[in-house]
Order: sequence, then C-alpha cells, then structure tokens
Amino acid sequence: MIRKLDLQTIRQVAAGQVIQNPSCIIKELIENSIDAGATEINIEIRNNNFIKVSDNGIGMCREDLEVCTESHTTSKFDSLDKITTLGFRGEALNAIKMVSHLQIITKKYEGYKWENNHINITPANNGTTIIVENLFINMPARAKFLRPITEENNACAEIVDAYALCYENIKFKFKKNNKTKYYTINRLKDVLGTDQSTFININYEKDNIKISGQILYGLINTKNYIFVNNRYVKNKKITQVVRNVYQKETNVSNISFILNIKCDYEMVDVNINPAKDDVRFNNNIIFEVIAKSIIHAMNVEKFTNTLILEEQSYNQKSEQILLYEEDKYQVLGQVWNTYIIIFNKTEMIMIDQHAAAERIMYEQLKSSVSVMTYLLYPIQSPISNESIDKLKNIDCTNLIEYHIKNNVLNITAYNCLLDERKLISTILHLRHNDFLYDYACRNSIKAGDMLNILDCKAIVNSLMKIDNAAICNHGRPIYLKYNKSTINHNFCRC
Repeated sequence: MIRKLDLQTIRQVAAGQVIQNPSCIIKELIENSIDAGATEINIEIRNNNFIKVSDNGIGMCREDLEVCTESHTTSKFDSLDKITTLGFRGEALNAIKMVSHLQIITKKYEGYKWENNHINITPANNGTTIIVENLFINMPARAKFLRPITEENNACAEIVDAYALCYENIKFKFKKNNKTKYYTINRLKDVLGTDQSTFININYEKDNIKISGQILYGLINTKNYIFVNNRYVKNKKITQVVRNVYQKETNVSNISFILNIKCDYEMVDVNINPAKDDVRFNNNIIFEVIAKSIIHAMNVEKFTNTLILEEQSYNQKSEQILLYEEDKYQVLGQVWNTYIIIFNKTEMIMIDQHAAAERIMYEQLKSSVSVMTYLLYPIQSPISNESIDKLKNIDCTNLIEYHIKNNVLNITAYNCLLDERKLISTILHLRHNDFLYDYACRNSIKAGDMLNILDCKAIVNSLMKIDNAAICNHGRPIYLKYNKSTINHNFCRC
C-alpha cells in the first residue's frame, strides 16, 4: 500500500541528499564562512562525531539566527539563474540540523547561542562558530555506510586543502584528532608538498572566460583541484579535457593540475545536485577555452625549457664528476625509457632515471618534517619470522609505528609523506638495514617507465638540489658525463 511519508522523514531524506558524510558539512560551513567575509577560518574534526568550524566573518543578528536553520531560508541569492555566492546558509544549516546535534554561536552586535531551537545570550567573539556532533544519530541506516574514519578524515582534509589553495588571502587552521595543520603563505607546498618550480603556469583569457592555475609534474600521487568562480567542484568533463589535451602534447595523461575558471555567473548552473559539488555549463565554449589554455601553457613552457644548473663541487673516492656548473643545459629527453639526456656547448650528461628518482625520494623523505598520520584501525598483514627479524634491526623512528602479535604486523601510524598503500609491500620485502632505502627503491620511477620532457625536467631540477648527487643509495653512479671534445676525437673531428 502506498502511503505518504510524514514531514520529519521527508526532511531527513532531503537533508541526507545534502549531507552525505562529514566532508559535506566541512564544505558547506567553509563556504558559509567565506561568504561571510571571514579572514580566518579554523576547522576541527574528531573521528566522525565532532566537527567545529569557527570564523571571524560577519555574524548573525538574533532575527537571522531565529530563521537560519529553517527550511528554504537564505540570505544568499534572489534568483537561481545568477548565484554569486558559494553556499545557501539557511539550507545547509537546516540539512545539518536534521541529521545531527547542532550548536551555533554567533555575534554581529551581540553574542547568541542557538541549540535545540532555543536562543540564549552568550559571550562570543565576532563571527560564527558552528559545532556539529553525533552525525546521523537519527539515521542509523546512513551512519552504517560512512567510510572508515581515516578515509572520512582524509576527505575532510581534501576540502580544507582545496579552499586553502583557492583563498590564499584567508588564514586557515585545520585540527584533525589533536594534530594541527597551519597553512602558510606557500599554499602549494602546504597542500601538494612542492613549490612553483615544478609547475607549468596557466594564464589564458578568451570570450570573457579566464583560466588560471598550474599543471603539476613530478608528483608521486595524482591530485586535481577544479574551481569555478572560486567554488571547489569535481567535474569529469573538465578533467577529461585537460588530460586529453595534455596527452596529445606529451603522450602522458595521468597528471595533476589546479584549474580556476572565471566566467559569467549566468553561464554556470551550480544547483544541479543538492551537495553543489559539480556544475553544468550552458555553453560548450567553456571546454574549448580550457583546451586552448592548456595548449597555450604548453607552448609557453617549450620556449623556457632551458635549465640553469647551480655550480656544485664535492670530493669522492671514485672518479670526479662535476654536474652542476654555471652553464646552461638543455633537456634533450629520454632514451631507451631508462636514461635522461642533458647537454650544453661543451658536454653531454646521461642520467639514470631510476637511480636519480630513488636518490631524490630518499633525500626528500629523510629531510622532511616528521608529521605522523595516526590510524584508528591499524593496517594489518601476516609477516614471516625472517621479515620480523629484519624489521627489528631497522630504525623506523618518525617513519612508522607498529607492533607485532602472533605473526601479524599492525601499523598504527606512518609518516604523512609515505604512501599507505605501499607500506606493507616494502616491509615484507626488506633488503637493507634502512627502511627509507627500500621504500625509495621500490616506489621510485623505474627503468622502463616512459617519461615526457616535463618529467625529465622535474627530475633534473630536483637532483640539482641534492649535495653529492653522483651516486645512488646503492653506490651506483647516477649520471655519466661525456665531453664534447672527446666525442669529436672519437669521430676523428679533432
């Protein structure tokens, strides 16, 4: 028999479409803070049960606070045809209220606290603080499908990273299970672990559409960030356009990029789903402009593909090889999918791509700030007695934390720069008394991997920053140097 749902159930179903997991709440609340003109936003999460977002933006007066959690209330727009803000404050708060325990503390002229539909005067700082607890407490079916806490926390971190990238003028602080991350003026390094030198800059404008951002090469893990009028979205068609154009130019499609698209608000529909995490454009010209922006960036890069390598000298027992001098080197490219060739007026250098990448990863991990990722549920794997003996002889301080019980390895924490998916395979196949040696060797670019000119350039740029970069972790040479005069002599051109 068909029956009509009661109003409470209808509201919970609608709220569940907007709030699907903790990261949806983080996104909605950060967008509200940005719309409120905040210059500081602090985010705190604890497992899947506590979220707190505080800002110093324009707070709410009592009259607004009374209605902000009601359904279909907003201060953000008059027409769906032209939405110039990020969020719909009333809609988000109403949805959050329906699926959790919600508190709002806000001050515009006077401080107020909203809880359980009651408002009281309270001491408060200028701005708004929103606390969300017991998510999906009244929707156990939805709570059952939340991902493991580590995955949900990482999804929240991705949202914070995205808006920290896009809004460099806002000071962000993110506290995750008592571990605090501060975002500096170098947001690229904060979020991606790299700096401007490993990017191709995108800056293109046509038909009142402006495309800016960066194409990243040399990253171990692929990450993409798309913003439309400063709104963080995930759009498969945009991602496909960028990758297809890049692949046509370089034969490589698996890339990372940051793309900020600025266009007329009438061109984009941000209301195609309740979570507002995707957009739809009313004209395909936007994709043509994106494609042209990538081609333009690649063409500009081709004209600047000359490297200035720093002068370095060092002593070693083996043959003296000086790589970095005050001459200009050009990256010729890759041969046999194994070696990178660079040259200048007087010499040619052949670099072993695996040896170089392995040494680069080792030095980066060794010198990195030790920030540990602590797991609520350990990563587990059976482990042999032989591997246990090897592991006991290795110093894993600031790399991994673990315990072994009944020949089962339990990893409880790991350095944030390590790839969680590759920890077990590295531990189970230890060959040296240095965990980083084995990790870098197993997880670096290998001989036989195809590289494009940008990948080659990234390796050379990183290699030049390393002291005594002549040999790899195993003692093999990283590069060989061939003098032009010697080559001419061998061809009888003396």
